[in-house]
Formats: sequence, structure tokens, C-alpha cells
Amino acid sequence: MRNRLTYKQKFKWLGGVALLSLLLCWQLGVSKTFREWTTYRQSLDNAIGGSNGASILAMQPLQAHEAAVSALYNRYLLDTMSSEKNLLSIAGNFCRANNLQLKEYRPLPPARSDSVSVLTRIVRVEGGYIRCLKFLYELEKVRGAGRVSAVEFRSYKDTRDKVQRLECTIYVQNLIN
Repeated sequence: MRNRLTYKQKFKWLGGVALLSLLLCWQLGVSKTFREWTTYRQSLDNAIGGSNGASILAMQPLQAHEAAVSALYNRYLLDTMSSEKNLLSIAGNFCRANNLQLKEYRPLPPARSDSVSVLTRIVRVEGGYIRCLKFLYELEKVRGAGRVSAVEFRSYKDTRDKVQRLECTIYVQNLIN
């Protein structure tokens, strides 16, 4: 049959087969791709500025992440208005109740880290090792007075009364708005 057809007839057959191939490809691949793309664009528009339920569902993971970050930020945020978070008040009351001596309280100048200012304060107490550890625990875990960034224990012999003493230097950091 191929030998009996002329080139003009074969060319017409080729055009018809090509047209059928294009329709088949359109139905199987290209139209589905465009449908998926329009669905994606609609979902993206709904998530960004839509007011329907899909945007709320899309925003829930972001809101949960923002709440977790805010909780971490607020944990170390400086609040000197309440005596429960005031470091000097906490240190003075604890030292009085647990036979420690508050030797020094000194704030350092605020340091800028990215977009947040960090205030570091030095608290130096003198007394027994266990009492100093209890004081550390009280500052960081119980009262949440800030982040204890460093601790230095130093033992020295007092020249006046020839007694061995333990001094604990604590560096506490807080965030400033």
C-alpha cells in the first residue's frame, strides 16, 4: 500500500498523524501541567493574601513557629519593673537567706548582636560551693533572671584571717528592646 501512494498522499497522511499526535500530547501532558500550575498559583495567592480557610491552614505552621520564637525571646527579655525578674533583688535576697556574701554587682555596657541588644551583668558572690551552685540554679531555672553565660569559681586565701575562701563570678545576659 505504501508503494502505491504518491508523495502528495503520504504527506497528507503525515499531517493527519502529526495532528493526532499533537492532540494526544496535549491531552496527556500539557493540559494537565497547566491545570497543576493554575492550582498552585491559586493556593499560593490564598496563602499569602486570601481570606478563606486554605490560607488559615497554610499560616498555622508559621504562627506556631513565631509563637515558639517569641517564647524564647521573652524568656530572656529584661524586665526590671518586677522584683521577681530584678537580678539585684534576687541575688540580695538569696544571699541573705543562704549565708552567701554578695561581693559585686556590675552591669557591662550593652552589646549589639544583629538586631538585638544584649545586656551582660556580673554578679560575684562568696561562700560555700554547694550554696553557689544553688544560687546558679535559682538564677537560671527557678527565677529565670536571664541566661547564665559563664561562671568562674576562684579559690583564694584571705590575707587578713588566713582562711581559704571561694568566690563565684556569674555572667548573666538579658535581651533589651
